[in-house]
Amino acid sequence: MTRTDQEAFARRWAEAIAGTSYVSMEPAELVSHLAGLVDAMVTAVPAPEFDRSAGCRIGADLVAAHFTSTDTLSKTLALIVDRLPELLGSQRPGIDLAGRIAQLAGDIAAGYAAALRERSLDEQDSIYRAALRARKQAEHALASSEAQFRQVFYSSPVGVAISEPTGKIIQCNRSLEDILDYSPGELVGRDLSELFSAGDRSAMQERYLDLIDGRNPRLRGRFPLRRVDGEPVWANLDTSVLPDADSEPRYLVTMVDDITDLQLLEQRLQHQTLYDLQTGLPNRQFFLIHLEKVLARLEPSAVVTLLHLDLDGFSAINNGLGYRAGDELLDVVARRLEGVVGDRPGMVARLGA
Repeated sequence: MTRTDQEAFARRWAEAIAGTSYVSMEPAELVSHLAGLVDAMVTAVPAPEFDRSAGCRIGADLVAAHFTSTDTLSKTLALIVDRLPELLGSQRPGIDLAGRIAQLAGDIAAGYAAALRERSLDEQDSIYRAALRARKQAEHALASSEAQFRQVFYSSPVGVAISEPTGKIIQCNRSLEDILDYSPGELVGRDLSELFSAGDRSAMQERYLDLIDGRNPRLRGRFPLRRVDGEPVWANLDTSVLPDADSEPRYLVTMVDDITDLQLLEQRLQHQTLYDLQTGLPNRQFFLIHLEKVLARLEPSAVVTLLHLDLDGFSAINNGLGYRAGDELLDVVARRLEGVVGDRPGMVARLGA
């Protein structure tokens, strides 16, 4: 692996994500920026001690550079999984490069999601502060400030609901109605608790009471909401109290940012990190974690049976009939082994790549 190889990888990366996000960089500047991230990857993966924070930093760096499209992330992870093994070259003794690359992809996604979430929450905070400033200005110039507030409120891509301390929604914008698939005006008069699933309502009502009573200054976090058809919507929620002239709670302002696509992407990447992509079986990492948990809860005298199976002549099938036939064989064997285990307390995993 040479510096030229790394630069070629960076150019391929730049071509893959071109047009997925608006970034104010010239092509050469973009390649140079990505080359620095490639250098971080090729340093972290084969290191004697694998530093998981390296992947998180790479994901956060992409968001900081304004690569904020999920399409950018998916193309980046696909390139890393497909091409990074080729860039790293031969195996290192005692180092599972394939497992580390999969872990690196998951860490990049986690760092990307965390940075994107913080960016979204900061934007929500800016909207809240803008709305609060507009409301204070209304005391001095009611007509002008109300017009400004309405513009922020109705044009915001973030869903906003204004409710009474009792929970009754008195106003919401179109973005919130679109997120939850309600008709215009249908949310007004409903209780905030109706936005949550039946199992979460009691806990969320307690959180809102803590907010109103001043035990918590703010309600912020990731929560599942409920669409009008009952389907879940994952959202970043940010709720604050707007006090009256006597500093008593007058309104609750709840802002909702739909992150369902990001949530599904995280779940998919988590699955890819712990499961073999070809057979769908738990991979080596998942197996070792599960084995440690099993051994930890068993008595020292307990017996655990481990069987390591190999497919004789598998390379001959791949070379003679093609990789598709080899993949089909792996799938068939995986399903048959799962059938053997059945409902017994056992696990079938694929340890090799």
